[in-house]
Amino acid sequence: MKAQLVAASDPGDEISVEGDNIVWQLNQREVEETGLPIDACIQNTATGKYIGEDSSNLNTVDEALTCNIYEENGKVYVKMPNNNRHLHIGSGGRFSRGDATALKFFEVVAPTVEHGSYVGTLVKYPKTGVPYAIAAEKSGKTYLLTNKVYKAGEGDDQRLEGQEVTVNDNTVSFTDDNLIWTLKEREPGDPSFFSSFMGSMRYYNNSIEGDVSVSNSNVVQALMVYIYPDRITLKMKNYGESGTFGNITINKDLAAYTVYREVRNANGALTAIKGVTTENKMGKADGRVYDLTGRQVTRPTRGVYVMNGRKVVL
Repeated sequence: MKAQLVAASDPGDEISVEGDNIVWQLNQREVEETGLPIDACIQNTATGKYIGEDSSNLNTVDEALTCNIYEENGKVYVKMPNNNRHLHIGSGGRFSRGDATALKFFEVVAPTVEHGSYVGTLVKYPKTGVPYAIAAEKSGKTYLLTNKVYKAGEGDDQRLEGQEVTVNDNTVSFTDDNLIWTLKEREPGDPSFFSSFMGSMRYYNNSIEGDVSVSNSNVVQALMVYIYPDRITLKMKNYGESGTFGNITINKDLAAYTVYREVRNANGALTAIKGVTTENKMGKADGRVYDLTGRQVTRPTRGVYVMNGRKVVL
């Protein structure tokens, strides 16, 4: 290979060359617009529940959990919100959380008098706000993701059932709306920092747990602490037994306390203290007195209470 020396040192200088075998043209490579990745919740049309996880495996859940739908080498994958697991298809055409499985999305149109069934047409890349049948291939067969749980509560064996279908000219047809899922963008929340403390709350000599140990606790509560720019919200959640046991009542869902605080943000702006409010009647200016667990007190003794939405010392 030979190089031809020409004299040009500054931008704008002109050169003179002979022959066209040293002339090159730069062409811009066209990049396909995929619209991915996107963070979205995957909601089932029939139940309104979302693709999610529980203590066992893949399941449908009430809370909208955000999945990451992304493209790699022309294929689409769904990453679950926890532990970097993916939507995965395994033996028997059942779906679980596991290694990444390439998925196909069939955009669904409602049944018509002519067809009498749902028809899904394959799209290359999904987008939010559109109903899809979500498919994966296993052993040469195509399965659509359903909302039906297989072996519920049986640990890692728990799955979501797949329904085998035949793909003709990049379309599928079916009659059951439990096969239809919609990608929905989650509503953004207020900027905040989230913290939590988990512990086992035990009661001495009671009828709830009997002879307790670290491994068999039935009453497990978590103190959830939500820290916002201008307030702190404390929320106690009970993940164990609830109800009345002898003379002890364990509530499933306790009222949240919100404490407004004086804080300065990065720009030095000041937020005033607004007192204490809760999500129940304790925040109302009704003159009633409550203790710090949210229970109304008719004959308060010395101590700290909440009255008219503010902490008071009696």
